[in-house]
Amino acid sequence: MSGIRGSVWAAAGLTALAAGACVSAAVEDDTQMTAVRAPLEECSAVTRSNAPIGFYGMDRRYSPSETMSSVAVVAGASFPFRIGEYYGPSGVRPVPGQCIEWQIEPPGHASLSEDGERLTMADDLPVGSVVQLTAVIAQEGEPTRTGALRISIVDEASRQLIGTWSFEDVRGCSRMSIDPPREVRFDAENFARVAWTVFERYWDYWGHYTWDPETGAFGLEPTGGNRLPPDVSATGRLVVEEERQLAISGLHFGTREPDRQTALVSAADAGCTLVFRRQM
Repeated sequence: MSGIRGSVWAAAGLTALAAGACVSAAVEDDTQMTAVRAPLEECSAVTRSNAPIGFYGMDRRYSPSETMSSVAVVAGASFPFRIGEYYGPSGVRPVPGQCIEWQIEPPGHASLSEDGERLTMADDLPVGSVVQLTAVIAQEGEPTRTGALRISIVDEASRQLIGTWSFEDVRGCSRMSIDPPREVRFDAENFARVAWTVFERYWDYWGHYTWDPETGAFGLEPTGGNRLPPDVSATGRLVVEEERQLAISGLHFGTREPDRQTALVSAADAGCTLVFRRQM
């Protein structure tokens, strides 16, 4: 593992999973690294704090102050990020770059900008590669807290799906006959969240999804939730019709209140296609 403090260049690597095998990228042995110590007065407030460290500001599809533990990008992508102390509803307080020691694992094929606010992935990383960027908050060499960002390499079609989508319309049935979720989020590494009640970080349930961009075949397997419906269907079809619109058919996200007598039916049984629009 390599460590870099402040404004320096770094190399990051990948681990590619292919046919069950672990393939590691070559390490550039001649990389020069420089340690820059931060003045005590600039980092003392940070090192005295117990607030968790988080990454934010790296994806315009999420709230600018929303912390994230993972992102998915295509090979060769260059994206900005910020690092800060998370104070819940009060927001995020940025951490000065000179108070951070950067660690990139495994070493290999990515670079950190001189100001420590942008990471660029190598052009030839295969889909499935994973890089972890860790920020270590330290003062005079003594670590206090860490925050990690996991970067997964995906293809362009999968990247377009990742983000938060709001329900917009239905096709093929009456809007009054169904009760679709108001928001669906697709995260990196095939994790999905579903919400009828939209409130800050609340989600009704979550789980893993599978998707074949070529055929549109889509599967959703719930793994937990605050209000997990008992009748979520397993498969359907999902198509990203344009950059900000997707259509889901043949899938029932579940009955929000299964014990309540209602005339509502599942979107799958009604033959509905649910249309969602990406939040910006």
